Amino acid sequence: MKAAPAVLKTTIPSLEMKEDELIRVLESSIYPGATLESIKLAIGYCRANSLDPMQKPVHIVPMSVKIKGHNGQPDRYEKRDVIMPGIGLYRTNAARTDQYVGIDEAKFGPTATIKFGDTSIDYPEWCSVVVHRQVSELPRAFSSGKVYWLETYATAGNDTKAPNAMWKKRPFGQLEKCAEAMALRRAFPELGAAPTADELEGKTLEPEDLPSAPAIEGPRARPDAAAHPVDSIEAAGREAAGDAPGRVGGGAAGNNSGGQGPATGGGPKSATTRTSEELLNDTKKSLIRRALERAALSDLDLKTKYPDGIDSLTNSRFNEAQDWIKANAKT
Repeated sequence: MKAAPAVLKTTIPSLEMKEDELIRVLESSIYPGATLESIKLAIGYCRANSLDPMQKPVHIVPMSVKIKGHNGQPDRYEKRDVIMPGIGLYRTNAARTDQYVGIDEAKFGPTATIKFGDTSIDYPEWCSVVVHRQVSELPRAFSSGKVYWLETYATAGNDTKAPNAMWKKRPFGQLEKCAEAMALRRAFPELGAAPTADELEGKTLEPEDLPSAPAIEGPRARPDAAAHPVDSIEAAGREAAGDAPGRVGGGAAGNNSGGQGPATGGGPKSATTRTSEELLNDTKKSLIRRALERAALSDLDLKTKYPDGIDSLTNSRFNEAQDWIKANAKT
């Protein structure tokens, strides 16, 4: 008989701290110089995914974000903080599956030289990493393929093609982390498809190009942000989980069926109403499954509350389902 799956520890000491105390610690040691709103979003992300913010599983990355123009106005670019997973988070999530077997030593292509002004940089043309996962009780290899340095490195700014300080200092090490992230995504696709901070640092964020995974915009993420500040860690956690409509990586796309609202309204349904009626995306389903595992519950237990199971849950039931799991935990 197979042993019961290991139940993750549900209490994370840092998340048991008072909110203002935790923020002060993170401001002074983990995220120096970051804005208060960005730190709250990072905490919320960690709370939603049962992560310890003191281990820095996510990074606060200043990025140039593309804002689409309206009414004939051109697109513009705005600097803002974006919460991105780090390579350490990918490793943690892979280890949590109990199917992560290991990783081979990275392979590098020929070393080339490129000049930026008076500076010459030696870099590997490509890097490849193989991750091993247990599938049907057998180890299987998942390769990143060739991840090319020229397609991946981070620039020092929008007005230059020169690499930033880290990619100048560690051209091999940075590319290896990006290749490892690609291999982990291929080996464990159920854990999300968001690129890591190393892969997107120094690049322009194109919202339509990002997957619906936990990469979330920081301050000024929506036009009415000033009127609706993130004033609690709990609210930040809900936004990190994708409950806030209109946020990058925040849940499924809107319903484009053009259906009419209730007869009493007479008009089309609002974006908020449509979003709440949509089925959970893969990211939220993964959060529900992790919550079940931590509570030593199964899909069958959940069906006593929701007969059609996880696949029938809508966004409006997401927080309700999490509360039910906590209330009925067997641990």
